[in-house]
Amino acid sequence: MPRAAAEPAAAAYQAAQPYPRGSLDDFLPPEILHRVRAELAALPEAETSCNRPQEANKVSYLPERLPACIRNPFHALNARPFVMFLEQLTGIPGLIPDPWFAGGGVHVIGTGGHLDIHADFNHHARLNLERRLNVLIYLNEDRREDWGGSFEIWDKPMEHKVASFVPVFNRMVCFSTGSDTWHGNPAPVNHPPGAATDVAGAVLLYRHMGPHPEKPHDPVQAPPGQRRPRRSPDRAARIPAGRAAPRGLAAAGPPAGTRRADLIRTRGCSGPRPAPYAAGGAACHPAGWRIGCRAIATGPRNPRSRALTRGRRMFATPAYAQAAGGAAGAFTSFVPLILIFAIMYFLLIRPQQKKLKEHKAMVEALRRGDQVLTQGGILGKVTKVMDDNTVEVEIADNVRVKVQRQTIAAVLSKTEPAAAAG
Repeated sequence: MPRAAAEPAAAAYQAAQPYPRGSLDDFLPPEILHRVRAELAALPEAETSCNRPQEANKVSYLPERLPACIRNPFHALNARPFVMFLEQLTGIPGLIPDPWFAGGGVHVIGTGGHLDIHADFNHHARLNLERRLNVLIYLNEDRREDWGGSFEIWDKPMEHKVASFVPVFNRMVCFSTGSDTWHGNPAPVNHPPGAATDVAGAVLLYRHMGPHPEKPHDPVQAPPGQRRPRRSPDRAARIPAGRAAPRGLAAAGPPAGTRRADLIRTRGCSGPRPAPYAAGGAACHPAGWRIGCRAIATGPRNPRSRALTRGRRMFATPAYAQAAGGAAGAFTSFVPLILIFAIMYFLLIRPQQKKLKEHKAMVEALRRGDQVLTQGGILGKVTKVMDDNTVEVEIADNVRVKVQRQTIAAVLSKTEPAAAAG
């Protein structure tokens, strides 16, 4: 059972710090992932391609545009058994898989690529749900740790790396998401000559449910006058007074009013780079990580937008189906049933009714001398119409039988009615 399979790892996952996480090796049957990896050699044009300071040499693909052997694992992992597995593993009830694969799909990071430490977006606008889990399954065969691209977990102040996962073949990494669940693969991928192209984030499935029961992620404004630190100390020094971010901003985590949308990505740093990543240029000193990719707008918040935000918060509940309810939603759910009934009526019911009506008219019109065929395949001639239900049929010389009208299958020839007397 899916829940029983998750029980051995559930306690360690839920007790992990600074936020729940875990990994399982040999997660799927290897022949499935071997077929997936073989198809990755001929991918179509990617939906998104990133080559910027915080996210370099990275492309992603939606599952529906890929071959069936790649789509099928996504469909299986979106199904009920895997959702039950995740609920038991994480202790989060009521998980809902994302059918839109927002930010998910197949991700490929080439040589030199990286993804800076960041916190993901937490609100799924289309479903109006909170993102709760990330699931990654890697496809990198013969992968070594010194080739870079390892998935890293950082503490909430973004001062120290807490854990690291080498993206080896068939390893599943799962972690709970929130406003301060900092993660990424900042060390650039560095394949030796002749190594295969790296598939760093091979399969990403994002799981959603309603707002967090303890600390909902509200989109709020930052204090007026604050901006993100620039990419170098000298450039930060040139920012006019009143606009520069105070020292220790990154070390203390996001300020109490940071826009949640600004926690999506990082864009650079101010401060020296740590030794492990200085050569690759992919990461920055934790104290210099930028919180977001846009500067925070200054000035007081628009009262109208605050009211709209409160309205969105009020209706962001697990019962999101009510938003699409009402009379229109109820009618739409019956449209397929109406179409099926209409097809059955015109293809089955109506032709059968017409055939029965024609047969009834035929047997009612039987008269003496008609050549008939019974349902048992016997040929004969009507010699006498006895009553409304029975006729006498001669099936051989001087051999006559009584036959129910309804057992007459066809009239082969009819006799003309006698002319009325003069």
